[in-house]
Amino acid sequence: MPSATDEIPRPLISVFMSARNASAHLTLAVSSILKQSLADFEFLVIDDASDDNTWELLNSFNDPRLRLQRNETRQGQSANYNRLVQLAKGRYLAKMDADDISLSTRFHIQVDYMEEHPEIWACSGVFKLLIGKDLYENDRVFEPDELRASFLFRNNLAHPFMMLRGDIWRKYNILYDLKSPYAQDYELWLRLMMDHPEAAFANVSEIVGIYRHHAGSISVRKMEEQKICVTRAQMNVFKKLGLSPLDPDIKYHQHLYHLSPLDSAEELAGVFAWANTLRNANSARQLFDPALFDKYLKIYLFNLISSKPRHVNFYNTLKKAGLAALADWKTLPGHAQDAMP
Repeated sequence: MPSATDEIPRPLISVFMSARNASAHLTLAVSSILKQSLADFEFLVIDDASDDNTWELLNSFNDPRLRLQRNETRQGQSANYNRLVQLAKGRYLAKMDADDISLSTRFHIQVDYMEEHPEIWACSGVFKLLIGKDLYENDRVFEPDELRASFLFRNNLAHPFMMLRGDIWRKYNILYDLKSPYAQDYELWLRLMMDHPEAAFANVSEIVGIYRHHAGSISVRKMEEQKICVTRAQMNVFKKLGLSPLDPDIKYHQHLYHLSPLDSAEELAGVFAWANTLRNANSARQLFDPALFDKYLKIYLFNLISSKPRHVNFYNTLKKAGLAALADWKTLPGHAQDAMP
């Protein structure tokens, strides 16, 4: 089997994956790539010094498109992604995780979209969320302007199913930030949006994969570390908006982004004060389309108000107060308006 550094003809797509102790779901993840209906790709994989039989499983596949490397010591996802992206030869770069599943039509769908939309730097798509044995639908924001305007409140690009335009990545030498060991994708997309106003991202409207949520996933095991990395990435955007938020405002924004429950009228008032600060700052700086920014700010305020607090008896009082405050904003987004009492 070729190694990740062997010379091969330039493929249409370079798939890249970092795997560590991934044996539980690795076979299905790798198979879902090798069975793609669009077969013109190379598949670059780094085993990041696994302690289990990840390396043996990877070598059990007999497919010349699979190119493997193994780290003797753990390097971390960001460093591995950078190494693989720099080795990649494809016109497009396709991200894959070692515990998820790509539908067999994923590459066809995404390449067709990227060919039809040359202004798009990268795209993801709709996915289904797998928790245990249950599958759940997952809503996405699709259009580039809307994605950009919503991104301070939610990462609406599913990293395991991203497809990137390789020539742009090479032109600007785009790399993951080694200072962001977690949520490195969110930091990267926000950085590109800030540094390159022309950078456009989108989601295809078709389902491209199945995202597995389980106890061993990084989003579960490293949740608090991820929150720190998300806030660090957002601080660069706040600076562009002319803001220097202190601890209370950072906490209020974390409530908005993570939908962590509100438990007091004081927290509710603080979140709304912070939301108005964001709204006014963006209106002045025009960093995001003001109408779309307001739309998504209201949507996520509504979602936060509607989330269940830890103290259930306080829920109705808090929700009523929050909806009343939200109603004072000029126009509510559609589904928020429908939910008003």
